[in-house]
Amino acid sequence: MSKEFNYKRAWDEYVQPEYKKLCDTFQFTNLYHLVEKHVHELNQDGASNTLIGAKVPHIIAMFDCTPVEELAWASQVVYYYGHLASNKAAQEGGLYWKFEKLADASVINRGGALELNHAKSKMDKALKAYYDHKEGTEYDDEEATEILAKVTADGVSVLRVDHVNHKPDIFCIGPKHFKSDSIYLDPNVAPCAHCGESYSSHTSDRVVFVKVHNPDDKVKIQGALVSLKDACEASTIKIDGFALVRP
Repeated sequence: MSKEFNYKRAWDEYVQPEYKKLCDTFQFTNLYHLVEKHVHELNQDGASNTLIGAKVPHIIAMFDCTPVEELAWASQVVYYYGHLASNKAAQEGGLYWKFEKLADASVINRGGALELNHAKSKMDKALKAYYDHKEGTEYDDEEATEILAKVTADGVSVLRVDHVNHKPDIFCIGPKHFKSDSIYLDPNVAPCAHCGESYSSHTSDRVVFVKVHNPDDKVKIQGALVSLKDACEASTIKIDGFALVRP
């Protein structure tokens, strides 16, 4: 992989600020501290993967008094606040995941499955912004596209970086590839079902797809491509060429 998740940056820049926003509300603060106070009394039932909160029913009641949408989001924020944190306070006794389980159960029991899914999707989308390039690895197509799209190349617009012109054809999986006992499919165990060539003999070119604004302006197009070529070299992005797309 050319990207890795930056736990510290995600916690510092997003999760911790979202947690502090929740702490500005009186109801959340009371609920969080109540769970924190009784965290060691909340045990997990291994068979059902649920928390046994019968000893502290007033906690369940307080969760059920919190609006569904607010609780669904709090569930996600508290979980990642503890999961990504380097301090042990949010992790003591499983505080963060026990809060999440109790919150999710309350939300679902009150018909809030849709709100919970929305909260999870919102958090997943936000955390995707904290994947950084892994030092020492090549830029993948998505990263290369982002970098080249920022280059000033008058006359063209970068659409994407992608692989094309598979030689001799696109590798085709056939019945022979499924004879292995492994649960993972290995394309090297059998040749291409279409042309009979090995997987290693199938190659492709990595090109930058660029949209040409004025196909008749050859000088401007050439200058733009030189700028993109220089940007690739400066960023160590390996490409085989450019594909020009008419407007």
